[in-house]
Amino acid sequence: MSGSEPSTRSLQRAKRSLLEKYGQCDWFRGVGIVPTDGGLGLRLNVDPDVKIKEGEIPAIHNNIAIEIVRTKGYKLRKD
Repeated sequence: MSGSEPSTRSLQRAKRSLLEKYGQCDWFRGVGIVPTDGGLGLRLNVDPDVKIKEGEIPAIHNNIAIEIVRTKGYKLRKD
């Protein structure tokens, strides 16, 4: 790992921080640590049907770039 890549501990800390900050927002659908071209990064899943205020989600959190993905997410199955 090069010095510019975030450590696993930094990623986990940033993930928890995003969950605490945005977990109750209507548009929030999940946050995770994902592979990137440079190693690992953060992905924030948001509902495409819910309006998000301009600048509400930062592009960088704790010096880690955030990939924002608009997705409906999963619904509970009825078996």
